[in-house]
Amino acid sequence: MVRAYVGGAGLEHELDRPDDDILSSAHDALATVYRLTVEPEHAALVRWPGSMPQYAVGHLDLLGAIDAALPPGLYVAGGAYRGVGIPDRVREAGTVADRVVRQD
Repeated sequence: MVRAYVGGAGLEHELDRPDDDILSSAHDALATVYRLTVEPEHAALVRWPGSMPQYAVGHLDLLGAIDAALPPGLYVAGGAYRGVGIPDRVREAGTVADRVVRQD
């Protein structure tokens, strides 16, 4: 199974293309990178425009200020804070869990 993302900040117009065009372009890009030689058995396209947070310059400074303003023992986590991917969520969950245990 392979997942690809299309569009993003500055490329929102990519989602205006027909489904078949997007799927074909994604397949071509993945085939080049992974040297795929066969067509996929199944492909699906789900459009979620505007669903991926785009962090602004200074975002990490803002997070530092938010963390500093929180009362002891209260922590925030999620895609709006320190990354939107599954690995980001796993890493942040571990970091927050460690902070809870240490109470810092």
